[in-house]
Amino acid sequence: MIIYIAFFLLSINYTNLHAHTNLIVPPIIQREIKELKKTPTLFAQNYNRFVNQLLTLNDKIKPHISIKKNNALRVMSFNVHKFSDAKRKPTESQMLEIVNTTNPDVLVFQEADLDNPLVLELKKRGYIHTVFGGIDSKSSFGNLLLSRYPLKRSSVHYFKSNDHIKMGRTRSFIKAELDLSAFNKKNLVIYGTHLAIYTQVSGYTKANIEPDNQIRLMEVKEIVAMIQKENAQKNVLLAGDFNHDYSSTVEQYLNDHNFKDCFANRGISHFFTSIYGHIVDFIKTKFIDLYPTGCYVYFTTASDHLPLLMDVELK
Repeated sequence: MIIYIAFFLLSINYTNLHAHTNLIVPPIIQREIKELKKTPTLFAQNYNRFVNQLLTLNDKIKPHISIKKNNALRVMSFNVHKFSDAKRKPTESQMLEIVNTTNPDVLVFQEADLDNPLVLELKKRGYIHTVFGGIDSKSSFGNLLLSRYPLKRSSVHYFKSNDHIKMGRTRSFIKAELDLSAFNKKNLVIYGTHLAIYTQVSGYTKANIEPDNQIRLMEVKEIVAMIQKENAQKNVLLAGDFNHDYSSTVEQYLNDHNFKDCFANRGISHFFTSIYGHIVDFIKTKFIDLYPTGCYVYFTTASDHLPLLMDVELK
């Protein structure tokens, strides 16, 4: 008999508040994933197989109706890989099915192509309030937020320090504020971003780049400084592809500034969010009067990353 191990998220924002999660993975799969994570390229070769083995976990995601009916808000963060899978095969239909199935109220995309027909289709389906930040002011590729509910204000910001300055392009973060006064709650400010991958050393070739947390740390410091200056008295949610894991200096910096991770249990060694077996996608919160009630991973091969979902209680 296979014993299933459940990891339930214990919110460290609020006492005695337990949130739902769907991370219930058979030990035999856990062991294989943990072993192959030691060799990222080998993990990538088995990525689709692992995802397909875990598809049944999607059934454990709590149904979500809408903010109007059950006073709950659902946010999705997803690196959509230009709306394509790991082999760059277009997957717009799969992604639309994911959105229809999980029914988020707010979508926070990274690596989104603003000109892709899927964006227009999502707008037709009610995600009419948007904010987009490209890799530069003229680009249609970057961070995209789509919301069913009106945004009180939104803005785009380009990092002052990043890994692509010498290439003539940059990275951005987007900011959108949802008015929650109808629920007698402080407003929710959502930040979406895709942090740097590499530090620019001398030219942008594979031979001349090296992994480095310092650029990502500078980028996160810019976001946190803005939050402290403009949103200290509001609920804040920070989501995106951070290109780091739980052991990084960036993670420690966010912890030191009281950001809480959607998946509070750091011991989930079987868990991955990208094709190379790493945990690089996050949803962080700094809530004042909101309550996280669920955090899920949606298993799919539609991208080279997995989408994350978070439910927030508004009662």
